[in-house]
Amino acid sequence: MGLEEEEAAFLIKMKKNYMKQLEEKEEEIKGLKFLIKIIDYYLSSKSFVTAKEKLKTGEGLRGGEKLVKKGIGKKREVIDLVSSDGSHLGVVTVDEGSIEIVPDKDYEFGVNTSPFSVFFVRKVLLGMKLMDENARVRGELNKKDVLDFKIEEIDNKLKRVLITNYRDPKRINQIVRAAKWTLETMLKKRER
Repeated sequence: MGLEEEEAAFLIKMKKNYMKQLEEKEEEIKGLKFLIKIIDYYLSSKSFVTAKEKLKTGEGLRGGEKLVKKGIGKKREVIDLVSSDGSHLGVVTVDEGSIEIVPDKDYEFGVNTSPFSVFFVRKVLLGMKLMDENARVRGELNKKDVLDFKIEEIDNKLKRVLITNYRDPKRINQIVRAAKWTLETMLKKRER
């Protein structure tokens, strides 16, 4: 075996070794991504402070954001969604059994625009509905208690989102945060 053949054999052996290491690292990355998803799910269901608690403290949802209490009835909260730059994005009304989101009339948000259609509707609302449907199939939830939502639009422009049967107060904060982020992102896209 000549010098070139030895080098080629060594390089082939090294390549196989590196390919094996690469496969192991890819499996490790998949496992880490899965663990991060589990942690995110746990945090989203356990550790968020409800919108009602944030209103009491005056704390915003993120740096620079503010939830502004417009009026509270016995079982009703009205929350202004305000972007980090102070733009009024819309109003969220939370009743005992429903959440209503009405975007600011000064903006025309398209219902087919990302992140509304992809993130807010599919990931957030349909995700919650799917979780409830799975609980219903397992017998843990009645059909009448499954989260439902209705998107009202005129000429593909968002007029209102009505969410019923949110049940878990922790979902209020998740929905309010998601709606605020979605509307703010859509507004930034419009301004480009």
